[in-house]
Amino acid sequence: GAQDAVDPAEVEAWFHQERAHASEIFDLHGLQFRYAIEHRDIPSKESLEQMRAAVVGRPDHPLRRDIETFDRRLRNGPDVTECSVWLDSDLWRWNRTFGFGNGPEFIDIAAGDGVTWSLSPDQLNIADRGAAPPGYAYDESITTIRRDLGQLLNGSIGIGVDSEAEITDFSVSKDRWRCRIERGPEWAVVLEGHWSAQSGRGFVDILRYQQNRSSDYVGATIEFLSWRFESKENRWIAGEVVERDRTGRSTRVLVFRNVAGQDTIDVSTLVKPPVLGEPDPVRGFVRVSRVEDHRKKIGQEISIGSDGNITDRRPTVYGKSSRVVRLVGWTVLVALICGFVGLRLYRGKQKEI
Repeated sequence: GAQDAVDPAEVEAWFHQERAHASEIFDLHGLQFRYAIEHRDIPSKESLEQMRAAVVGRPDHPLRRDIETFDRRLRNGPDVTECSVWLDSDLWRWNRTFGFGNGPEFIDIAAGDGVTWSLSPDQLNIADRGAAPPGYAYDESITTIRRDLGQLLNGSIGIGVDSEAEITDFSVSKDRWRCRIERGPEWAVVLEGHWSAQSGRGFVDILRYQQNRSSDYVGATIEFLSWRFESKENRWIAGEVVERDRTGRSTRVLVFRNVAGQDTIDVSTLVKPPVLGEPDPVRGFVRVSRVEDHRKKIGQEISIGSDGNITDRRPTVYGKSSRVVRLVGWTVLVALICGFVGLRLYRGKQKEI
């Protein structure tokens, strides 16, 4: 039959070609790539009860925010973050709008020519590129963007390429293929997928973590579902990506929305830091109450009143703040959004990839 006619050499050649060019998927040619993240992570009933017991009589316990997050997901279903990405060589912008409480309505993070910045409804942070103060999540953000896009656009086929992981086994059986990728004795994943003679290419169906420094991830999987051809981008995109922990529970799901815009969008105009009193090309007017500009040539913190006038201006202070409570970058905000437990788990996972 047709399945038996699959040429294993053709399948393997396709895989090596895709892997060799994996980094090229990140050039979106000025198009707006839209997807959603569903945060589904909820601990077991027993773990949640232990967390509740730990916070009794301790109103300031950090686990309280986690419990709120998990209770909300139990009540309402997953927390959904709507994302838009623009990427053009080393210029990028990642807009996230949060459809749930206990944090800001949105956070945009961007990297432009020599500058990085982040914007929320009430605060704008700006820094020289590569020289942001400790705690700013710019590098972490581009890592997450590349990981998300890599999952949606090629089923993580480039996993481990940057860290010199090696293919140690590749096999084809009828229209199914399987590849093992290793980096030393501590890290190994298996990619499995199918070959479509009709499309003249293969598709990744699942990634399995087989070895990892953190035993939590051994047995965890990522499923790549509903592959579709997107004519505007002239490429295949997974409609849904489901991350599961080692018990099989889905913890994080990516849902492809669409590709919007024209080829003529100049990303450099989207990554310039917003200017007070002028509309942002994506968000329009955002009336922030605070600007922290850490650029070496500027170095000032500005407070803005509800009438738009500057009420306070002082030099930026690295490390210790002039305010008792201060958001250092967006790490606190990210923690608000993801829940501290989820963030710790996710960061651990990032390090292993």
